[in-house]
Amino acid sequence: MATRSGCWPAAERSTSPFPALYASSFSGFYLPLMVVLWLLILRGIAIEFREHVQSLVWQPLWDAVFSLASALLGIFFGAALGNVVRGVPLDRAGTFFLPLWTDFSVGKDAGGGILDWYTVLVAIAALATLVVHGALWIALKTEGALELRARRTAGRAWWGLAASVILITFVSFRIQPHLRASFEARPWGCVFPILAVTGLVGAQLMNHRQRELGAFLCSCVFIVGAAHQRRVRRVSQRAAFELRPRAVADGFERGRFRSTASTSG
Repeated sequence: MATRSGCWPAAERSTSPFPALYASSFSGFYLPLMVVLWLLILRGIAIEFREHVQSLVWQPLWDAVFSLASALLGIFFGAALGNVVRGVPLDRAGTFFLPLWTDFSVGKDAGGGILDWYTVLVAIAALATLVVHGALWIALKTEGALELRARRTAGRAWWGLAASVILITFVSFRIQPHLRASFEARPWGCVFPILAVTGLVGAQLMNHRQRELGAFLCSCVFIVGAAHQRRVRRVSQRAAFELRPRAVADGFERGRFRSTASTSG
C-alpha cells in the first residue's frame, strides 16, 4: 500500500531494481501483455465451457480455442524473447513504446514494431520448442499408442526447431554485432550455447532410442542453455542501455535516465 501512495522508502528505492524495470518494460510491452492476458483467459474459459454441453460441435470448438490460445501464447512469448535479443529503443526517461507491428523490418535503431521478421522467427522457434518439450513430456508419462504418437510428434517438430535455431544464431550476430564482443569479453558465456546444442542434439538421439526420461531432460537442458543467452539492450548508434533489472536501476541512479515524476514537476 505504501508504494501506491508514493511513500516507498528511499532505501528500498535505491536498492531494489524491480520498480525501474517494471516501469520501463511494461510501458513498452503494454499491448502484447494485454493480448497475453486475454489468451490466458481464453484458455480458462475453454476448459470451463467445454463440459457444459455434450455436443459433437461444442466440445471440438472449445478444444480448438484452447489449442489456438496455447499456440499464440508460445508465439507471443517467443516474440518477447526476440525483442530481448534485438533490443528496444529506451528514451532519456528510461521508457519506450513500440507498436505491435509496422513493416516487419528490423531497423538499426529498433524503431520498428514488436513483431518483425526476426521476432517472428524467434516466435516460431519458441513454439517448436514448446511442441517438442511438451510431446516429450507426454511420451514420458504415457504408454501405448499415445506415447508413440507423442514421440513421433517430437521427432518431426525437432527438425523445424533445429533449422530455426541455426538460422536465428546466424542472423542474431548480424542484427546485434555486439554479441560477438560480449562472448569475447565473457568467455564463460560460451557454456550456455554449448549446453543448448548438447541438449538439442541429445533430445533427438534419446527420443530415437526410446529413452523418454533422457530425451525430456535433454530438452530441459536445451531450454536452460538457450534462455540464458538472452540480454536486453538498447539498439542505438550511441552507447547501449541494458534493460536488465540492475542496469535500469543504475541508469536512474547515475542520471542516464530521468524520472518522469521529477521532470513533470
